[in-house]
Amino acid sequence: MGVDEQMKVENRYAKTVSLHQYPEDEFDQAGAEGPVGLFREKPSRWKTVLPFLLVLIIVPVLAWGAVSFITSRSDNQTAEMQSTTVATQAPTETTEAPTNAEATTEATTQKPTEEPTETEPAVSKDVAIQILNGTRINGLAAEAVGKLQADGYQYVSASNASGWLTESTTIYYAPGTRAGAEAIGEVLGISNLSENSTDLGNSDYVVVLKGDY
Repeated sequence: MGVDEQMKVENRYAKTVSLHQYPEDEFDQAGAEGPVGLFREKPSRWKTVLPFLLVLIIVPVLAWGAVSFITSRSDNQTAEMQSTTVATQAPTETTEAPTNAEATTEATTQKPTEEPTETEPAVSKDVAIQILNGTRINGLAAEAVGKLQADGYQYVSASNASGWLTESTTIYYAPGTRAGAEAIGEVLGISNLSENSTDLGNSDYVVVLKGDY
């Protein structure tokens, strides 16, 4: 086989392989459509600069908006606090009037207590008292004398009752001395009082003790 024949066979084989066994794919199409050679179109500079420009513009705008929002919010809160303080201070000024009225009411209610009250005159214990035992119980009159002396009465004497027609324990007193008889009755526990202007003798009071004492 000569050289020419061998080249023909190789060319035929190459055409057969390239056309039938390896069909054309996307890479072959890209190569056919794209620029041929080492030099391609340069990318645009805006693609690299645009992100930085956006950052430089957006960030200051956002910062300004945040500062404006915070400032306006703090101003609103300050205004609300001031209005609340004024509202709370206003009632305190109006509450002073009732306190003055209450003070006036207290002053008027206290006036009656300043009026002098009538006090009963003190009963004199510098009086002569005679205790008469009208029972058969020994020492009954002496016991009553001891009670009166313990209460401050010094001129007290004891004796037996004779000629006194009384059925119950009685304190006899001179006219105008009932208060003194009541005081003696409180000490001895006697409530039966009788005015007598003839049978008292030298005594201011006569106490006749009977079985009910």
